[in-house]
Amino acid sequence: MARSPSDRLSRWLSNGAAVALVAMLGITIADVALRNLFNQPILGTTEIVQMTLVYVVFLGIPETFLKRSHVTVDIADHLLSRRTIRWFDLIGSVAALALLSVMLWMMADNAWDAYDLGDTTSDLTIPLTVFWAPMLVGGACSVVAIVLLAWRDLRNRAEDEPCHHN
Repeated sequence: MARSPSDRLSRWLSNGAAVALVAMLGITIADVALRNLFNQPILGTTEIVQMTLVYVVFLGIPETFLKRSHVTVDIADHLLSRRTIRWFDLIGSVAALALLSVMLWMMADNAWDAYDLGDTTSDLTIPLTVFWAPMLVGGACSVVAIVLLAWRDLRNRAEDEPCHHN
């Protein structure tokens, strides 16, 4: 089965998140080993770990949305009809879209300030735009993913509706 462009993009972003996770692991293990064996920690480990964590989180979110892999508690699902659950899915998608859109707007404003001011990290002087880039890319792709989910929810809801033609 051919994968959609959104599935391919989210997979590519998730692979980027996985690479960042491996880098985070590697730098942490190396720092601990060098600190314990030779009393020589790696300068900037905290900054690198923070940066890679941002990549892990924000590049992984779009695929989480597309696959509906968020942790959910379905206390009442067995009590509700399929149609009602689909309504709740749609409401959840709209709420997530609103929240993420506001977050993206605020992140873009802060990212622009960091770029405009030339903000950097204290130890390695990494430009903060390196931190903001995955947030903006992941946030924007998450907004697109939520729109796709809401569209699917609406389409699926319409398929559940009985036809009242005479």
